[in-house]
Amino acid sequence: MLATLGVDSLEALIAAAVPQGIRDDAVLDLPGMSEDAALATLRDRAARNRSVTSLLGLGYCGTVTPAVI
Repeated sequence: MLATLGVDSLEALIAAAVPQGIRDDAVLDLPGMSEDAALATLRDRAARNRSVTSLLGLGYCGTVTPAVI
């Protein structure tokens, strides 16, 4: 893929595609964990979500829903 794009490395591709102003070169400090531990963490976080009812467009007084919505 790199040869097709005419770049020598992944770093060169990133330099060409991502502007320096929005690039973050900091090293990520990500915890290492197994797939099972990651899934357990995600399940725990998902269990804390709460389901709510959307009240958009239900005609509440003083509320104008733009036509694009």
